[in-house]
Amino acid sequence: MSHLPTDYHLPFETLSGADLAARLPEGWTLIPGAALRVSLTLLDTFDWALHGAGGWLLWCLSGERAWLSWRRLDDRGAVLDLPLDAPPAFAQSLPSGPLRERILTPGAGRRLLPLLGLERFQRTLLLRDAQGEPLGELELSEFRWNEPESVAALPPAPAVASRGGVLAPRLRLTALRGQRIALHEVAPALVAALCLEPARVSVYEEALAQLGRRPGDYSSKFALDLAPEMPAEAATRAILRTLCRTLEANVAGASAHLDPEFLHDLRVATRRTRSALSQIKGVFPEPLVEDFRERFAWLQQATGPARDLDVYLGEFGAYRDSLPESLRPRLDPVQAYLERLQAEEQQRLAMHLAGERFTTLLADWRAFLAAPAQHAPQAREPIKPLANARIWRLVRRVRREGRAIGPDTPQEALHELRKSCKKLRYLMEFFASLYPERAVRRQIKLIKVLLDHLGALQDLSVQTAWLRALARRMSEEGEAEAETLLAMGALIARLLERQQQLRKGFGPVFDGWLDAGTQRRLRDLFAPETS
Repeated sequence: MSHLPTDYHLPFETLSGADLAARLPEGWTLIPGAALRVSLTLLDTFDWALHGAGGWLLWCLSGERAWLSWRRLDDRGAVLDLPLDAPPAFAQSLPSGPLRERILTPGAGRRLLPLLGLERFQRTLLLRDAQGEPLGELELSEFRWNEPESVAALPPAPAVASRGGVLAPRLRLTALRGQRIALHEVAPALVAALCLEPARVSVYEEALAQLGRRPGDYSSKFALDLAPEMPAEAATRAILRTLCRTLEANVAGASAHLDPEFLHDLRVATRRTRSALSQIKGVFPEPLVEDFRERFAWLQQATGPARDLDVYLGEFGAYRDSLPESLRPRLDPVQAYLERLQAEEQQRLAMHLAGERFTTLLADWRAFLAAPAQHAPQAREPIKPLANARIWRLVRRVRREGRAIGPDTPQEALHELRKSCKKLRYLMEFFASLYPERAVRRQIKLIKVLLDHLGALQDLSVQTAWLRALARRMSEEGEAEAETLLAMGALIARLLERQQQLRKGFGPVFDGWLDAGTQRRLRDLFAPETS
């Protein structure tokens, strides 16, 4: 009977030992044990990365004791505990050890947000049979949940009656050391005697549901189910609504700079929106499309400086480590200068996101997406042929642009190829549900490999140019001594060396995507029948 669930709901509200004892099989008794009250705060990233990694992260407080705890999603088995006075803001701020290593990769760079508060009152009772032999321990738990202090970045939840409440009490039977028999023989009798109902979800999921939340209710990954015969306008509106929700969900976190990924996701949603408007043609009146393209282009431009500085500061540690140890401290003034610039740009970003131009854009955009169907040449055409034509056109463009690149081709041409690859990736993601899942996911993965290489090349090109300009600016403002400027020169040289290496590697990477088998599969998936 080891398949029995660990937790059960009690069919009655009281948890007194006397009430339970009255319902036990004849001769069984309960001996009172320890009582414990614990305050629990559920922590996770905005995109539920820790839950996706298979666990719950809880900051726990009981009396004068405080600790951080990692538990499996089923809340069974071993846990990782770490004494800690206050909940951490980031995984990387934790001291070295098993818990930090467990959450560092999935939670890297993202703020740990308080998603739920729980008060747990737990009592332990020793269960004995008629002969006085111990059968196991009963853990009786009562819960009260509450919404944590307001976190501006959390997506709006559906309206609920209150922001706090009581959950159904739970009972857990645990075996004593060396008494595994309890889970096999005692549990069925106990379940029958107490009329226990299995708890189908964890207590954390149950409380989140009352708050209007569920694990995974936000993800930056694009996912949408379209039907091949769906009218092109309806399909495109569904795509744009999905992107709009992602964009809006990240506004508060980007404005407050809770972590850099809020702004990143906001900008990706903006870029995808612009790509959908430019690439899915003929489904909306062109004047409307052009107006919104220009307005979203402004948003992309307005959010760019803050994002650039996030990237530079995020990579600064790697910058330092690429230099000889004697030169690393000389970059300290550069980091301090970047941090001041970032603070200034973050203020400008917050003003943009709170300003009339942006709020009007969102209001107009929502109204447009909710408006009645527009009359446009391809609005009522089925989406699948249109998707085929647009994707295949981009496949051919990427093929043509990539083949034209040689050893002496200017960096601008690789940047244009990168933009074409992004458009191709976005369209394949928008319309993925129209094609065999494994086949289209394979093609998305392959174009990502090419994009990663092109992106690294472009980043190095931009960063070296930016560092040169920064060195001039710091020198003119008296913010950098000669040693700092020399260290910046050494860093620029390292970045240029890395850029040259990546440039030499472009040919093999592109040839991998240009492989005859890959091109045949792309044709089979996307080429219109007339091509």
